[in-house]
Amino acid sequence: MLAVIAAALTLAVAAYVFHRWVAPRPFQSTGKLAPYACGEHLPPERVPVRVLFFKYACLFLALDVVALLLAFTIGEALHYHVVKYLALVYGAVALSALTLLVSE
Repeated sequence: MLAVIAAALTLAVAAYVFHRWVAPRPFQSTGKLAPYACGEHLPPERVPVRVLFFKYACLFLALDVVALLLAFTIGEALHYHVVKYLALVYGAVALSALTLLVSE
């Protein structure tokens, strides 16, 4: 088993090295290196970064992961206390998410 893993890893590294050796190097012009968004050429200092999207993504991810854990452990009768604590954690995360959204 270890020999198969070593052979696969060696083959993957050899393929990567061969590709880097054979592949053509494209010319890096100023147009290729310039930031570009939706047809507009934007200077790097003018590119807007919206933190609000990341906040919603993090809240969704936290709520989604806890909800999935709760959904997949709901049928386990032996671990009832785990389900109870997961439900409490899900409620706490949902409540904190709602307070963050309302406070904006």
